[in-house]
Amino acid sequence: MGFSKEEISKSRRFWSSLWRGIKTVFVLFTMFVSFLLVSAPIFLAVADALLPSALLHRLSAPANLSSHLTNYDFRHSLIDIPLISIVRSAVILCVYGLCDGPKLSRGPYLMITMICSVSSLIYVSLKAAFVFGEPANGDGGGSYFRAAEVALFLCSSVLAIGHIVVAYRTSCRERRKLLVFKIDIEAYELLFLDFNLHKDMNPCQTGKEEISKSRRFWSSLWRGIKTVFVLFTMFLSFLLVSAPIFLAVADALLPSALLHHLSASANLSSHLTNYDFRHSLIDIPLISIVRSAVILCVYGLCDGPKLSRGPYLMITMICSVSSLIYVSLKAAFVFGEPANGDGGGSYFRAAEVALFLCSSVLAIGHIVVAYRTSCRERRKLLVFKIDIEAVQGR
Repeated sequence: MGFSKEEISKSRRFWSSLWRGIKTVFVLFTMFVSFLLVSAPIFLAVADALLPSALLHRLSAPANLSSHLTNYDFRHSLIDIPLISIVRSAVILCVYGLCDGPKLSRGPYLMITMICSVSSLIYVSLKAAFVFGEPANGDGGGSYFRAAEVALFLCSSVLAIGHIVVAYRTSCRERRKLLVFKIDIEAYELLFLDFNLHKDMNPCQTGKEEISKSRRFWSSLWRGIKTVFVLFTMFLSFLLVSAPIFLAVADALLPSALLHHLSASANLSSHLTNYDFRHSLIDIPLISIVRSAVILCVYGLCDGPKLSRGPYLMITMICSVSSLIYVSLKAAFVFGEPANGDGGGSYFRAAEVALFLCSSVLAIGHIVVAYRTSCRERRKLLVFKIDIEAVQGR
């Protein structure tokens, strides 16, 4: 009867650990989505500056900016599409950085974003009517070049609409903030207008007003710097909290990618069929995959006390140290003989060295991350006044 209770208890612990892992993934996902939503204007402006330029470079790879500008023709040249996107994103980003809460809620940010996006949409639409009214004129000719042109125009138009949507959502969010803090938006705007009228009626205070404008400019610039710093710290916090997951994914992918770069023509079956301990390298990415899978499973099944000092740190140490010993022994055999690769010479040897170093560094990284995670969980238990030894003894 007691044995059945133990089995029920183990089953409950397993399902609770699984549920904790699902909740952890959900929290990390919501943190990432929240970070994307808060910094959506910045990311959208960066994408607006890069994507059309990348598409134009794909369309005409040998031509540079000077040749595009020298041979510009409104009916055939496409250089103005990425230039418009760059100017639009720069203007919107500058206005977003200089505006504070009330101005973001209903002020110059939304208005200027609407003006820039709508005017660029009108220009792109007019240019599309001229460009697609004639046959495609490109190096490759045919349907591929025409599809690339369509993708360039669609990308610029979609990003312009995206600017309007993001500016509207940002305005709504700032208005909700003002309502939460019981700030009357209309009264704020009337006060601002009354302040301007008072300034016009008192010309003697122009010097003070210029100083006030300068102070507002520097305060807005300082607010933009603090916003960037907060977004950066949010991103770093997200990376630190989910470091075991990201490191396990990198451990599973990077050595496999390096091996694929070393021998692109060979597949997994040929590697396993022709395996030789002294020459084959397929076991290095396989060890990394197994190591990352084991560590990730243990991390997902452990709760706070077990992460603080328990199976997670111990199993991570065992897996990492054993894989380091294996990689070191294999390196002694592999580098004891001359390089044997399709390319030959120093390049293949450098790629082999990179593969072994990548696996070793990731193994050490697993130990460091597990130790940092253990310390963080111990600090949590100490903050909540939980006796760690008593929890482990139970």
